[in-house]
Amino acid sequence: MFIKKLRKHLKVIFWIIAALIVPAFVFWGIGSAIRARNLSYIGKIFGKKIYYDEFKNTLNWLVVSKYADNVHNIHKYPTIYEDAWRRLILLEEAKKKNIKVSNQELASYIMLMPYFQRNNRFDSAAYRYLLGYQFGIDTKIFEDEARRTLMIAKLQQRIFTNYNPTENDIKNEYLRLNQVVKVDYIIFPLDNFKNLASVESVEIERYYNENKTSFKKPEQVDVEYIKVPIKPFEEGIEPKEEEIKSYYETHKEEFEIKEPGEEEKSLPETTKEKEGVETAKKELSKPQKSYRSLEEASYYIRKRLIMEEADKKAYKLVDSISEVLIDEPDMKKAADRFEIRLNETGFFSTDEPLRDIGFS
Repeated sequence: MFIKKLRKHLKVIFWIIAALIVPAFVFWGIGSAIRARNLSYIGKIFGKKIYYDEFKNTLNWLVVSKYADNVHNIHKYPTIYEDAWRRLILLEEAKKKNIKVSNQELASYIMLMPYFQRNNRFDSAAYRYLLGYQFGIDTKIFEDEARRTLMIAKLQQRIFTNYNPTENDIKNEYLRLNQVVKVDYIIFPLDNFKNLASVESVEIERYYNENKTSFKKPEQVDVEYIKVPIKPFEEGIEPKEEEIKSYYETHKEEFEIKEPGEEEKSLPETTKEKEGVETAKKELSKPQKSYRSLEEASYYIRKRLIMEEADKKAYKLVDSISEVLIDEPDMKKAADRFEIRLNETGFFSTDEPLRDIGFS
């Protein structure tokens, strides 16, 4: 009721049109992420400032590696922020220990990930397609986070390996886990004494004034939005063989057979002289590049062309809705006109996940 009055008197309308590019994500016009970018940093670990981009990359890695199979229900995992901070803390400790991960270790780790495999072998085309189009993550950022995961694993392994418990330690731990005791106790239920207590309104007001920060609620908004999913637009789209072949020929570099982590190789810092630099370049260069065949790549090209065409149709509808809203900013009328469901989030703060949408 309050929001309706506020909208009526102040003529404030919150409206967002979201094109559902990936089924798991909705793109917003506003959100906590945008405001976070304006902060100098969002936290500290061992005195080191953690900035927005680093935290965002960590969250993206957790989404892909931990919730990839259930990303539609990511809002059911409210501990994702805690997991991200825990990961960053362990990473800083690994850096302190000077723990390194080689390119070969990184490549082996990524190549064993099941969702990048096809016919039980690593598929570089699937790797780039899933990261770029399904999850919207740059391969360089993904591989950096994968390297971090291996650094943390090495840290944990080092801790476990270097710890040699004595027989006394083992005995004490066994007793702690298995010993049983018998205790006599008396329960005094708090509810039994509530009727004996009386609190004056003055005391309530004083307690409130002294502990206001405990009752502070984060800023909340109630947003109406129209969600335009891409999936319905994909029906009936079938790329021609000529289009698939043309895409393959003009984007052949996407299907180059390359091990993950290879692009991270760089020249040694100690090779400063011109002759040394040229030698290093020759060592890293490959005499011949190899590519996936058109037959192997056609599956991903077809899916990509379908998605791109459906994407255009969806955004065309979004543009039409936008034009209507500019002339008459009434979300319900716009939704009815285009026969699309109007959604409302309900009040939510900028740092909490939304049901059926996830983090905004």
